[in-house]
Amino acid sequence: MFDEEWFAEFYRRRYPAILAYGVRRVGPEAARDLAAEVFLVVWRRGLQLPEAEELPWLYTTARKIAANHLRSRDRRTALTRRVAAVLAAGVAEQLDPMTSVDAGVDVRAALATLAPKDQEALLLVEWEGLDQATAAEVVGCRPGTFKVRLHRARKRLAAALGEPASASRLVRTNS
Repeated sequence: MFDEEWFAEFYRRRYPAILAYGVRRVGPEAARDLAAEVFLVVWRRGLQLPEAEELPWLYTTARKIAANHLRSRDRRTALTRRVAAVLAAGVAEQLDPMTSVDAGVDVRAALATLAPKDQEALLLVEWEGLDQATAAEVVGCRPGTFKVRLHRARKRLAAALGEPASASRLVRTNS
């Protein structure tokens, strides 16, 4: 049976050392929580340690709990940064709605410099959302011919936008 008096005395003697350890490892804000978790483990397990084994066991347990605290804190920090970045991007776009308008104007201007057949191929697939086989039927050519036409039109559009030929596509592909 667990001796509550022993635990109360044990807690009074060892709490300051574990609290100090916690302050060094996880900071003053989380140190009390760490110490509470360490002593909760002792309580739940009903441990009554010999005095010579108390501090090593407590420090080992505190070390494991501190590692969990630090991992949790790191995950929270990373998540907070990701959320902040997403929100900042959304706010920036809301503050300057012309950003998306400018990109659209650039694409339309570059598109206007292309030959009519290139414009038609790009517009059917990218704006109208047709797959390549259907777009080939619309323009009256074989699907293989249309696929080549579309590929070349995309390269010409990328060049008109000032992108290298190997740059990632601005437009999606519908196969």
